[in-house]
Amino acid sequence: MIKYNYPTITVIIIILLCVNNNYSAPADFPWGAGIHIVSQGIGRDSEYSKFRLSDMDGYKNIIVSYMTDVDKNIKNDIVVLRTKSGTVTDYIFVKDRLYTVSRDWNIVDTEKEAWIRRAITDKYGTASVKEDGGFWIYSYSTGNTKVLYYRVRTSPNTYRCRVYYYTKNLFKMLLMQN
Repeated sequence: MIKYNYPTITVIIIILLCVNNNYSAPADFPWGAGIHIVSQGIGRDSEYSKFRLSDMDGYKNIIVSYMTDVDKNIKNDIVVLRTKSGTVTDYIFVKDRLYTVSRDWNIVDTEKEAWIRRAITDKYGTASVKEDGGFWIYSYSTGNTKVLYYRVRTSPNTYRCRVYYYTKNLFKMLLMQN
């Protein structure tokens, strides 16, 4: 009789799903992945904290704000896993499913900003760019992922940078949760 190691099989399936960039978030977790899968994956590389959005006054994230504008009650169902290894990365879950990821680079020099933008462009293709007096928004869309990259000039040689990754199926996933 063959015995199966179900946790190992689950991890292998997740890895196979993640190989296809069309269905992956920036850390190569598929959209809709469970919180336990993501926490195991990021736990190997860095420490993280976990909090409920309803317990965190003043939390700022444009994608989360949009979701809570659509459904005020969803705030109680949102959990954030936050890593702080170099950048602050928030993995945002609704009812245990990964919906969006944000990465806050804070203040970086022009060389680092160019590297961030080039890395995003290499993975997600050509951006649609909007600029307004020292504030840029780069919009990318590929496969099943949309990316918004914000940069604001803070001095002649520095920028504040933040990236939002989210599934193209955000509304569908929200509607199917209820």
